[in-house]
Amino acid sequence: MVLGSITSQTLSWKPTFFFKLKKPAIQYQPLPENHIRLLRVYPSCKGVVICCSLEVVNLLDYEDITGKSSIPNLETYDAVSYVWGSSKGTHRIMCNGVPVYITRNAKDVIERLRHDKESRTLWLDFLCIDQSNHFERAEQVKLMGLVYWKARHVHIWLGRDRINFKDHGAALAVERMQELGQLYRKISSPDSHEYNLDLFDEQTALPMQRPPKKQEYKWHALRQLFKRPWFQRVWVVQELGLSRDATFYCGDTSFTRNELDDFTALLKTRGSALSQHHNIWLRNLELADQYRSSTRGNLRLEFGSDPSLAESFLDILGKARGLKCTDPRDSVYAFLGHPAAYKQHLADDAPYMWYPRNYYDGKRTIIHPEYREETTFFDVYRSIATTYIGSVGFGLDILLHVAHDKRTIAADFPSWIPRWDLAASLPHPFEGGRVNYSASGKLTQPTLNMVYTAHEANKPRLKLEAVHLDSVLCTHKPKTTDMLVSLITGAFKCNRPRTLHATPLDPTTLAITLTAGLSTGRDLLLNRADADVDQHYSRFCAYLGLDTETLTHLGNNTRHPTEREPQYYSLDVHRAASNRVLICTEDGRLGLGPQITRKGDQSWIIIGANMPFMLRELPDGTFRILGPMYLHGVMRGELVENLSQDDVRSIEIC
Repeated sequence: MVLGSITSQTLSWKPTFFFKLKKPAIQYQPLPENHIRLLRVYPSCKGVVICCSLEVVNLLDYEDITGKSSIPNLETYDAVSYVWGSSKGTHRIMCNGVPVYITRNAKDVIERLRHDKESRTLWLDFLCIDQSNHFERAEQVKLMGLVYWKARHVHIWLGRDRINFKDHGAALAVERMQELGQLYRKISSPDSHEYNLDLFDEQTALPMQRPPKKQEYKWHALRQLFKRPWFQRVWVVQELGLSRDATFYCGDTSFTRNELDDFTALLKTRGSALSQHHNIWLRNLELADQYRSSTRGNLRLEFGSDPSLAESFLDILGKARGLKCTDPRDSVYAFLGHPAAYKQHLADDAPYMWYPRNYYDGKRTIIHPEYREETTFFDVYRSIATTYIGSVGFGLDILLHVAHDKRTIAADFPSWIPRWDLAASLPHPFEGGRVNYSASGKLTQPTLNMVYTAHEANKPRLKLEAVHLDSVLCTHKPKTTDMLVSLITGAFKCNRPRTLHATPLDPTTLAITLTAGLSTGRDLLLNRADADVDQHYSRFCAYLGLDTETLTHLGNNTRHPTEREPQYYSLDVHRAASNRVLICTEDGRLGLGPQITRKGDQSWIIIGANMPFMLRELPDGTFRILGPMYLHGVMRGELVENLSQDDVRSIEIC
């Protein structure tokens, strides 16, 4: 196998976007430590040229709880969250008495928020940060979490309303959102007797259950709303997540964060199949909600002193993988405002106690933003990876976040360093991997060392100890639609070993494998599927009952479900199997592996790791790591119980 090359042009990113605009006339002065600029927007009627000025303030003068200060005429400020948009078709405004050219989105949101009788104070990054100054950009990025935390309100601009005809506009989308939010409040109230309301059957409108035309219009409008660029960007996660309150605007239509929260809560609980069928994915909103829980809510994602239950900065990056940013370095920098970025060790809960103290105490984040041209995204990703490998309690976590496509696995880039810039078509880390799996069993002491060579000083190899499990015999990539049907069909078509041809495929094993051995409880927490096999298999059959043709593959092995909870199995199979392939090994084991897995790839248990990994051996005896995998029958340490140190090999991953 010949590895491709990553050129310096590929690795570097030049901040040319800002300079495609006409040269800014604002004469920015250096900002003192902890200071920011605020934009005072003067009142005027719609259509009149925007007039504004920039005021420098000490961010620490704004109180944590109320967001108020004693600064005359600047007692509070609101922050703006939006997507810059294209640099084409810029618009002229007046700022500090001179003409300035800004993007259409920036101009639109200022106009939308401008009052007609009084001034308004905003923080808007395009104007409040000197985008041409690399040092200032880096320093302001460090403060950005606190900027949104202290803001009185956050205004989120989704863009102009695209109304081809009224049925597909933002107003119709918000109408549907509010209807479902009201339904959520109804069934979630203490007096509700509709806990078991079966939204899966009544609301999802599977192909054989088409909704009324009016409902089709509403769902289409919702899809269009959530496909807007704002919902795909990395920076918006902390901008919403750290806000004390927020309002969304799409043209003349608006809705509150509370209305959106009720809608998304319905999708996450009773209506998971709704989002799947209607193709509405709100991952960045889930991340934002976790931000809020970690900084403002009573729910802490740190559980005592048990490191296996604590979140790391890698968990945040892993959940955000695939969100978009112009500068690939921002796929890391955009999350430096999260408490996890300040952790000194895995069980460190201090950054979560009172969010602003991280700034007041001068705590250092795991990496510092650097926007100089010579700092490439590869430098940033490598720094994160090597920091974790060298830190006690973090090392193996970095490998759980490895994912590749055909291009990156062949690139001259260490395969064990996660690529945070890759598209959303790659799988997200297996949920609950640190808690629910123990593939290493008694072999719990990892040995990880970075090996540097003279000709590749900046591309270290990872030397570790591992046990070879099995090799891949065949794979099946499911269709994105009818995923479960495709997976089951593929399982029966897969070329199983000749020694196993006479052995029927156990449908219970299949049902557990397709959800990576985990099952969602009614409390939405993940549990081991084998803790209640009957319930898990009953849900599997209930889901299949919605597509009777698939039942023929299982013959008489299906049963009439004792519980009508297909939505839980639907949620589990999409969580575990999305962007992965079903694999069958030479020993006849079923599993879920990276989507680039092919025949001959090898499954290994890295000593100390809770999950197996898929590796690809190179002619020189080194390996490329494709990513973590689920392999049924080995996740509890079954295969390592009788192994000795003689079965352990030392290998290098390049």
